Amino acid sequence: MNLTGEAVKQWIYQRRLPAVKLANGYWKVKVADFEAFLKARHEVGRRRVLVTVSKEDPMTDVIEAIEKLGHQVITTSNYADGLLKSQDHHPALFVINCSMTQTEPWKLAEKVRTTKALKNIPILLTASGDFSEADADRALELGAQGLLKRPAEPEVLAQELDRILNRSL
Repeated sequence: MNLTGEAVKQWIYQRRLPAVKLANGYWKVKVADFEAFLKARHEVGRRRVLVTVSKEDPMTDVIEAIEKLGHQVITTSNYADGLLKSQDHHPALFVINCSMTQTEPWKLAEKVRTTKALKNIPILLTASGDFSEADADRALELGAQGLLKRPAEPEVLAQELDRILNRSL
């Protein structure tokens, strides 16, 4: 990593990096503070994507595509955990696996749409296999931004994720 002393001083002057000025005029920065600052700078362009997974379908293809796009993945395995994590992490996108064995994917999508803090977050619904016409209608009613049949080609998956994430900027 290439850093100049001038850049570090500017961060200190702007109070973005905690430091103490010594008697000899130099600045002292704790290693932990510097590492935390650099990590936060690295995370600036990354967005969080909440992905529902299950033992039957761990969604590894989707998770890999999201990480290749440079975003952070937050996984959840059920409706309640998904809501709690969405409140803590404020995701930029929900990827909801409709292949899960209960009505939980639909409950989560409905709750996202009816919760004031979450209602504008885009939803991508995925299923291993085809969506039924009823599922497609239900997704349309919920305002989902996409339906994705899996397994999908990695390029198609990345394009769909990128399309939705860039539309939600």
